[in-house]
Amino acid sequence: MQNVRNGAITFLLCTLLLGWGVPLDAQLESVEQLKKQFPNPERGIWIDHFSGYNQFGEGIILTLAHDQREYRGIVQNRTNLKIFMVEGPWKKNHLGAIVADTNGNRIGTLRGGIRDSMFRGELRIDELKKSQALELKQVSRFTTDLPECPAGIAYREYYSKDRQWWMSLRYFEEGSATGFVCHVADSNAAWFTGRCLDPDCRKLEVLMHPCNSIWKFKTTLIQSDDQVVSLRWKSETDSLGRDLKFSIYRSAGFKCRSETHLSLQANSRYLWFEKRNYKKWIAQMLKGWSDRIYLHSLNSLDHNESYTLDFVPSWYSDYFISGSILSTDPDTKSVSVGLLNYDFRQDEPFSLDQLFEKNSDYRTFIEQHIYDVKTEMCNPKRKDLYEYIISDPFSDWCLLPTGICFSSKWHPVYGEYRILIPYHRFGARIRKNGPFRKMI
Repeated sequence: MQNVRNGAITFLLCTLLLGWGVPLDAQLESVEQLKKQFPNPERGIWIDHFSGYNQFGEGIILTLAHDQREYRGIVQNRTNLKIFMVEGPWKKNHLGAIVADTNGNRIGTLRGGIRDSMFRGELRIDELKKSQALELKQVSRFTTDLPECPAGIAYREYYSKDRQWWMSLRYFEEGSATGFVCHVADSNAAWFTGRCLDPDCRKLEVLMHPCNSIWKFKTTLIQSDDQVVSLRWKSETDSLGRDLKFSIYRSAGFKCRSETHLSLQANSRYLWFEKRNYKKWIAQMLKGWSDRIYLHSLNSLDHNESYTLDFVPSWYSDYFISGSILSTDPDTKSVSVGLLNYDFRQDEPFSLDQLFEKNSDYRTFIEQHIYDVKTEMCNPKRKDLYEYIISDPFSDWCLLPTGICFSSKWHPVYGEYRILIPYHRFGARIRKNGPFRKMI
């Protein structure tokens, strides 16, 4: 393999080492770099992906591209993380190629054939003096774009006509939804979960949970054809309630990804924006989660199980996304909650610390405020519930138009509770040039 290609090969290999296994930003860049190895890529490049094992039980991935004249390819050993380049003349369904190391030096050969969506062949590395027998199954091709999710998956945001009420909705494909309602005038908020009552999910029965309270009530949310949403709102002192109407303000699209690790399925759904660093952040997150499932599949007797990673935004503004990331832990099978907070202006995730001035007492203030609200929420006579609420740190958080919302861990008996601290209560503690400096 000619040394003039070394620079491009080295870049490609570095890209693969950082992002292989996730068909997102890094994966797409690696495929594009592979295409550039051909002298006339405009004539068309065909790319196939194969995955399987050698006779030593090591996971192997083969990406093979051709222009009906030459083969270019990449072999990756997922067990020891070694990567090799492949180059040879094209012959339909047959491969006889040389193998090069990361410096472009020839180190072996790869021979084999493609039949019935399988690649069967032999990889020989000269210095090892033994061959690896490969049996790899063809997998779905990566494309230059990721598939859109089913229509039932969506994020939508609404305002009332007087802009005093705000609502977000996160629809799920299984016929359910969750969201928030905020009353801007008095900095109050509530969150809800609901189930669709019709196939198009235009009518939902929802259970509303006002923040800073253990009170809750059922109501109905109805969306008309012109995307106006009607909701009956109640309070602890107003059992009859009043009808609210919201008009759609914005929406955000999701991308879906599905991959198989042996007999285990990993499905992810996430908000998608054409921002380079954001896509890299997504790719890194999904790779870490996907690799955990892959390692679990190698040492597990589980079969035909499905794992899910899901973005649940609470608020998508012009400046940031805030919410939670729900993912299945491959070892415990339980759902863990991660924080979803990404600043579009800085093009990076942000933490709670970045919202406040460095030398302020914001942590002490938050802890004291949460404790005060806890003691007001629950009557000590309900000992079990009281002890659960008091002992939970309410450490998960998200941003809403009216304040920062802190959440308890979900409990199978007591459910979940949330405490909202309005922005104005923080006063000068809020960082003047922080992620929401223009929002409040």
